[in-house]
Amino acid sequence: MELTKKESFMKQIAIYMHNEEFEKAYGLSKDFLAKFPKEMMSHFFLAKSAFWLGKYEECKAESQKAFNIATDTNAMKMCAILGSSAHYQLGEYGNGYKMLETVSKTMNDGSVQQMLFILAVAMKDRKKAIWHLDQIFALNKEMTKELIAEFI
Repeated sequence: MELTKKESFMKQIAIYMHNEEFEKAYGLSKDFLAKFPKEMMSHFFLAKSAFWLGKYEECKAESQKAFNIATDTNAMKMCAILGSSAHYQLGEYGNGYKMLETVSKTMNDGSVQQMLFILAVAMKDRKKAIWHLDQIFALNKEMTKELIAEFI
């Protein structure tokens, strides 16, 4: 069965991801990208499946491509969180921070602030870490308490 529509690709890749069949998701994501190279989701799915296979360099590159194509802030957020996670896995904390910082300028979101906090801690930048913790607290006091409990 050959897939021809982008929706069909996305549905099948999502099923593979849900079932933790990351090799299959990765292979189909490559096919999706070959057929729809200008589609943000083809780059995103390749990045996501690459991440779960430990292919962090590829994840970074594809996340950035997806980020550059994204037209709305939620899509940009998904791409930035995924890309910054790959940077984190590679010990490139500053690069991950920069990617997320771009998104945080247009949306003050708890998940973005939480990842920025984690990266600031990894960079050993106490001032930035505390600032992001304050941002998280302003957005969601309960989330802040849970985050602090994890780090203590």
